[in-house]
Amino acid sequence: MKRRIIIILLFTPLYVFFLLHGIKTLRREVDRWLEVLPLPKSSHLYINTIELTSRFPEFRTLLYYRYRINEFNPIRLIYPGQMMSISCPEVGEGLVIQHGFGTRIGCGKIGKNCQVWQGVTIGKSRSGIDEPRPIIGDNVKIYANSLVLGGITIGDNAVIGAASVVLKSVPANCTVVGNPARIVKPKQ
Repeated sequence: MKRRIIIILLFTPLYVFFLLHGIKTLRREVDRWLEVLPLPKSSHLYINTIELTSRFPEFRTLLYYRYRINEFNPIRLIYPGQMMSISCPEVGEGLVIQHGFGTRIGCGKIGKNCQVWQGVTIGKSRSGIDEPRPIIGDNVKIYANSLVLGGITIGDNAVIGAASVVLKSVPANCTVVGNPARIVKPKQ
């Protein structure tokens, strides 16, 4: 019980900080994360936010990105995020990053309700300013240690298997695995 009280006291300022930057964004992200993760849900946004911000640095990092809070902001020194980066001009609602350590998201667009696991790299295939970046559709799942590289498109509802190297576009409703990735299961 003491531990819970301490966590509430420690993370309430972060909750207030996020609340002041926009309650709609906070509510949408909290609802999506609680939909995906097996956590106890409260009817109060406050309790749910405290639970997520105290347990998931990936959640904090995503909110820092959403609210455009740079790494030099003092709030990030007090409440550090995960060792990952997001560099994407358009990130749809409901992105869930599970075990985000080492994850790099540098795409042209990522759709709604996507899930990304640890060690995933999404970005350019070569260095260069004008190199195209991947476009990720809605409801895509990209499992651990996968690479999605180049100016390709990942269709809606696609699944990228763990440790896959995706260098060509993936149609909607397909599962791909391997190095190089190949379609193993088109969804019906």
